[in-house]
Amino acid sequence: MVLAAFFIIIFLITTFIFLYETIGRKVLSLGEWILTNFMKLNPIQIHILEYNFRYYQKLSPNNKLKFQRRVKFFLLNKKFYPQGGMNITEEMKIMIGACFVQLTFGLRPIKLRHFSRFYIYPTRYYSKITNLQHVGEVQTDGAIVLSWQHFQQGYEIPDDGFNVGLHEMAHAIKLADMYDDDDDFEGNSLFDYKDLVRFFKIGKTEINEIKKDKTHFLRKYASTNIEELFAVSVEYFFEKPEEFRIEVPHLYQILVRLLKQDPANTHFTTFTERERKKST
Repeated sequence: MVLAAFFIIIFLITTFIFLYETIGRKVLSLGEWILTNFMKLNPIQIHILEYNFRYYQKLSPNNKLKFQRRVKFFLLNKKFYPQGGMNITEEMKIMIGACFVQLTFGLRPIKLRHFSRFYIYPTRYYSKITNLQHVGEVQTDGAIVLSWQHFQQGYEIPDDGFNVGLHEMAHAIKLADMYDDDDDFEGNSLFDYKDLVRFFKIGKTEINEIKKDKTHFLRKYASTNIEELFAVSVEYFFEKPEEFRIEVPHLYQILVRLLKQDPANTHFTTFTERERKKST
C-alpha cells in the first residue's frame, strides 16, 4: 500500500514536470493573452496613440484594437527608471511600447521579456560602457537606455530616417532572437532562417557599397557592421519606405519578408504566414 502510494506520488511529480516543460509556457502565454484582453488600454492611453503615433493613426479599426492589446501585452513586465531628473509619464510608457509594437506588428505577439528595464534620460547621456555620449543603447543584461528628447524627435520628424526608438528596438529583438534567451521564442527564431541568411548575404554586399559610395541612400553609420545595418535599415524602412523601395529594392524587400509588413504599401499591409508564402 505504502509502495503503491510512493509510485503514485513519483508519477504525479514526473507528470507535472513533463507538462510544465512541454505546455507550461504556453499556458502562461494563454494567461497573459486573457489578461491583456480584459485589461485593455484606458481612454487616456488610447488618446496618446491617436494624437501622437502616425503609424497607429493609419490602421484600420480592427488593427488599432490589435495594436492597443499588443502595447498592453508588451508593457506587462516593463520597469521604467528616470535618470537625470526625469519624471516618467504615461505618455513615455505608451510611446515606447508603441514603438516596439510598430516594429513587430507583422510578427507573432512577443513581450521581449529579457529586456525588462528602460532607463530614460532627458537628453544625451554619458555611457559608462563606451565612455561616449549616447542617445540610446541596448545592454545585454536586459536594459534599454533612451534619451527622451531624441526619442520624441524620431516621431515628431517622421521622414528624416532618424528614429532612435526603432533603432534600439531593432537591436533588442535581434539580440534576443540571436541568443534565444527570451521565453517568447521557445526555441524558434522570430525570423525565418532563410530570410536571415539572405539578409546577411545582401547586407555584407550593401555595407561595402555604403563604404564606397558617399551618396548612398543609407547613412554612413549603417556600414559599421551587420547589426548597425539592420538597425539603420529599420529606421529608413518606416521613415522613408517609398524611397527605400526604389533606391535599395533588394534590401527593402528582405526587410518586408523579415518583418512581415510593407510600409510603402499605401493601404498598409502586414502579412500572415500564409499571405507571406504567397508573396514569395
